[in-house]
Amino acid sequence: MVCQKWTPVVGQQVAEVKELFSVLLPSKKRGMQKMSKRRRNHSPEFKSKVALAAIKGDQTLSELSRQYGINSNLIVKWKKQLIEQSSEVFASGKGLAPDRESEIQSLQAKIGQLTMENDFLAKVLDR
Repeated sequence: MVCQKWTPVVGQQVAEVKELFSVLLPSKKRGMQKMSKRRRNHSPEFKSKVALAAIKGDQTLSELSRQYGINSNLIVKWKKQLIEQSSEVFASGKGLAPDRESEIQSLQAKIGQLTMENDFLAKVLDR
């Protein structure tokens, strides 16, 4: 590429090119605003429904993506997540993951403590 010196003629040519592009391309100055796409957050129920439909295999990925209005890459990602994390459902005898079991036990202990405190206060206030 040959580099030219800056001259009024070259400057005029640059200005003409800019003018042509400004006519062809929309500008914010003329009321055109940048379109911003909001990121959609899908609920876990929706994700599991789509992933299960993908695992069933009754429909193709393109059919599912059209039906649910999402990209097929998301469906593949959610399907992979569901398959990889399905073992957590069967991790314990009750069907809950171990971290959920400990949370449930601590909540049950808290309920027992509050019940005892409530009974004690009811007895004291009845006197």
